[in-house]
Amino acid sequence: GGGAGDITKHGEGFFSLLLHQRFGVAHTSTVVDDVFFILKKSSERGFSTASPHTAAAVVNYVTAVLSGPYKDHHVQRIKAYYNNYKREAGTSSLFSSKIFSNSSSAAAAAAAEQEQKLDHDQRFLLALNNLQASTHHMGTLRQHLEGEFESVAHTAGNSKELVQHCLAEIGETAASFTKAAHSGVQRLLALLTPRFRPALEVLDGTRFELNEAAFNSGFGGLHHPANSGAAASAGSHIPWPDLVIRELSTQVSPLRACLTEENLASFLSLLLDQLLGHIRRMVMKKSYTFWGGMQIDKDIRQISSFCNQLCAHNVREKFAPLLQIASVLQLDKASEILDYWGGDNQIWKLTEKELKQVLELRKDFKTRDIQSLKL
Repeated sequence: GGGAGDITKHGEGFFSLLLHQRFGVAHTSTVVDDVFFILKKSSERGFSTASPHTAAAVVNYVTAVLSGPYKDHHVQRIKAYYNNYKREAGTSSLFSSKIFSNSSSAAAAAAAEQEQKLDHDQRFLLALNNLQASTHHMGTLRQHLEGEFESVAHTAGNSKELVQHCLAEIGETAASFTKAAHSGVQRLLALLTPRFRPALEVLDGTRFELNEAAFNSGFGGLHHPANSGAAASAGSHIPWPDLVIRELSTQVSPLRACLTEENLASFLSLLLDQLLGHIRRMVMKKSYTFWGGMQIDKDIRQISSFCNQLCAHNVREKFAPLLQIASVLQLDKASEILDYWGGDNQIWKLTEKELKQVLELRKDFKTRDIQSLKL
């Protein structure tokens, strides 16, 4: 496959599928399994002494290794790839191999040698997956050691709580890994979200003061003077939902094969929150007719349908506020909202104040009629 620079240059997606192709269903490097195998065996030897102080010392050492050099190695990898890409944005390379020059530890050097076989973008994902997968390994390790301790607990006496406290710290370390993985996902999101800007600029230049003929034409309010610059270069003749879906397919779909299930779910959740937040703010700046309300409803449902195929988690819930806004924009008259508000058939995601703000967007609804509504 082509290098990371080729992917960027030709706009064929931010991340390639090579990680999946090279590792099959494995999303993590062997260092994760190796490290936890060694720590497990070392801990078992400590517990086999039947000495609670020895067991506690071993567990403390395990926690120190995981929360120290092991975690730092992956976190620094993610930060280095991210910062290097931000510095070299727009060049032929996403990441630079110079990030390895500051690494002095033997463990980091060995890992770097193996990672050189991957593209830089794949190393970013690999480090991110390693962090997340390690949380599962820590849970398994803690559970295993608790079982080991139960077999010798009768000899611990007053020191039993000491060992239990040390074992609990493994759980706290796992929580810190989860937080670090989430931070890495946020960095990944920061690299990808700017690529949706041209699609949102087309939305910004799209009119929704449509008549029936314009709605039925299928072109909506595309032709608008605001469609210029970056939006025009992205193809302002293409409807904005198609541009959003194109970016989701090009930039996000490959990640389904490269990220662990947990990291993918976290990434998609954050992406939809940010993307739909931008769309909602733009939608609330527009002016609508009834047919414009029909158009924005159609647009949002088109994106929602694609996202349902892309990810299975919470899509309906995330789109609910936007779809409710679109529904309100399709009312025949402002007072019709009273037939729906407060009923048992729908849980509203909009407040009374927000509902009236949406009604104000209809150019044919009178402000005094909206403000007089008793919601």
